[in-house]
Amino acid sequence: MVFAHAASMMYHMAARIDRKGLVRFFRYSLVGGSTFAFDLLLIWVMTELFGIPYYISTFIGFVIAVSLNYFISRRFVFKGTERKVHHGYAYFLSFACAGAFLISAAVAFLTETFHLHYMLARVLVACVVGVGNYLFNLHFNFKVAGRHH
Repeated sequence: MVFAHAASMMYHMAARIDRKGLVRFFRYSLVGGSTFAFDLLLIWVMTELFGIPYYISTFIGFVIAVSLNYFISRRFVFKGTERKVHHGYAYFLSFACAGAFLISAAVAFLTETFHLHYMLARVLVACVVGVGNYLFNLHFNFKVAGRHH
């Protein structure tokens, strides 16, 4: 009974997803994955080569990578945004800085509490945060939910 209800809910959710929405999500994932790899590279270089503590390099790497993500996403993922670039970036960056604090704290928590390597902790945190970021950008920052360009 519970399985049938869950399967029915999944079917109805999948029926509402259109092709253009899937393309947008694929583009978002591609851009996000690329800038996340850049984020990891920045964190590693700052921590391992320059000796910056991981909780600081995590914050700096995220802010740099997410800024790059914004401009690429604006051009290739969320076309047709209603916001001007400077307003959108200010809004995006304020949300990103708040996110950077939370991400850095989560990485520090996983590293210190569970003795995970800081890079593994960063990847785990990214898995949780990625979907939320997409939905936030889709509905609030770029305001393109339901529109496809």
